[in-house]
Amino acid sequence: MPYTQSWSAGWQRKITNDSAIEFRYVGSKHANDWDSININEPNITTNGFLNEFRQAQANLQANIAAGRGATFAYMGAGTGTNPLPIFLAHFNAANAANAGNAAVYSGAQWTNATNLGFLAARNPNPWGFASTVSATGLIGNATFRNNAVAAGLPVNFFVANPDLLGQGNTAGASNLTVNSGGTRAHSLQVDFRKRFSHGFQFNPSYTWSLAEVQNRYGFAKPLEWVEQAGQVGNVRHALKANFAVEIPVGKDRKYGADMHAFLDAIVGGWSLDGVFRLQTGEVLDFGNVRLVGMTKNELQKEIKVQGGAGGQIFILPADILDNTVKAFNVSATSASGYGSGGAPSGRYFAPANGPDCIESAPGYGDCGLRSLTVNAPSLTRLDLGISKKFDLPGRFTFEFRGEMLNALNDPYFNPATTAGVPLGFTSTVAAPNGPVAGRTLTANTTGATNVDNYRLTELLGDNQSRQVQLVWRVRW
Repeated sequence: MPYTQSWSAGWQRKITNDSAIEFRYVGSKHANDWDSININEPNITTNGFLNEFRQAQANLQANIAAGRGATFAYMGAGTGTNPLPIFLAHFNAANAANAGNAAVYSGAQWTNATNLGFLAARNPNPWGFASTVSATGLIGNATFRNNAVAAGLPVNFFVANPDLLGQGNTAGASNLTVNSGGTRAHSLQVDFRKRFSHGFQFNPSYTWSLAEVQNRYGFAKPLEWVEQAGQVGNVRHALKANFAVEIPVGKDRKYGADMHAFLDAIVGGWSLDGVFRLQTGEVLDFGNVRLVGMTKNELQKEIKVQGGAGGQIFILPADILDNTVKAFNVSATSASGYGSGGAPSGRYFAPANGPDCIESAPGYGDCGLRSLTVNAPSLTRLDLGISKKFDLPGRFTFEFRGEMLNALNDPYFNPATTAGVPLGFTSTVAAPNGPVAGRTLTANTTGATNVDNYRLTELLGDNQSRQVQLVWRVRW
């Protein structure tokens, strides 16, 4: 059964007659939520497809090198290519006994540009083939499935029940309801409280927090804890304070208590208050990528709001973005394995899959970092208010108040999606069907191949530019 545990401990001590300090720890754990998972999870490892995919990659390069064109078909003995019985069954309905016959490798599928793209050495994508996409997926295309069965492959070669294809709650899904996943959180808090006395009040606090969630990466992989990211995630460090000060000038104040009433009406009786917040930004998750030319700590130091050459706003410097664009702009047929922009160099993000490693489960981290989390640019916010009350004849009171919201004029640009994926990057996930906070990764993280996709374009919430408002009140 799902359950939640929470615990806390605190210690506080009086410092003076009007101030105290408190230290607190708060923790929670949520486990065994009801979740509905899809039994029809594609399998590309135990059925031999991943190994054959690698052979298809080698065939493509061998054929290009030999001048036979951009094709991954088997060309016969002595050509440096290998038979591909699984592909042959799906594309040509030919059984394994004919896999060594180069003449049966016919048709447009062996040279199809989409299929060739899946074979790119710098970002291979076997899941592009083993997908439920009706046009190109070996699972989703009914013709390919029928061909494979006719060639002698079992009907459930890729999925447990091919008659019920789909994900999650979508029509045709083959779902299993289980207890799965959970969350956990830890927080340390320090509060100082100084009540209003001697003309001022001051309440600062500091909070450190860590929140994690369990993600699924398929039946063949264990659940793994990753840091919660995005606007529903945690803020690692937060310093907050509110204060109120009576300016000590005027009637019943320390200075000028006997000043003329007219002068007191102008300079006496003012109060100042404010709220201050300084915190690390939301947690960003770059997902399952490789980090080249820099460490995670070095990346964190580069995360800040910065201008581009054309006046755009980014959170990463130009060299990282330019080379990341090159790293994700791959080609299956070029000599370098990259697109027209050339090969990346220096510091950049790269795809998790590469010539040396292919993920056996999307997003798991066999090759990449699984979950690369850093803090977004810090947020600084100061709201100020100044007010004065005037006593009028009878029971009437007139109050003037001026407020300056975001007094430092430091707007906060939204750096990511709600889930915390930085702009320009894409992590494809299947959301849970139960209340569990975890998620199932269905593809490795990809990066945009255009620098403009990484720019910041909107402000977050009420963190806009400075606003000033004046308020007048009459009370009786």
